[in-house]
Amino acid sequence: MRGYWSNTKLSDITWKDSSGGGGSRTLKMTNATGEDPKAVAFHARRGSVLYGPGEKITKSAAKLFAQYDIGPRHLASGYDWFIEEWCGITIGKS
Repeated sequence: MRGYWSNTKLSDITWKDSSGGGGSRTLKMTNATGEDPKAVAFHARRGSVLYGPGEKITKSAAKLFAQYDIGPRHLASGYDWFIEEWCGITIGKS
């Protein structure tokens, strides 16, 4: 995440698996230094989710929501992963 967390050491970052069981992984990564953003969502996509028809729709919706500031900021992405600002709360997990 070039430009983000540039002064943060690896030891300052904690993570928690917040995956919903749909085949992909979502990790909540928190920065103990308080540097902006304080937390991010790291999404790793794979298999049928990555190539399924809903993936293109999901990516388009996420970009549109971020563009109009009604969703989390998109920070970085690659072929099968993306990182966005963590917003809200996790539902259904303790």
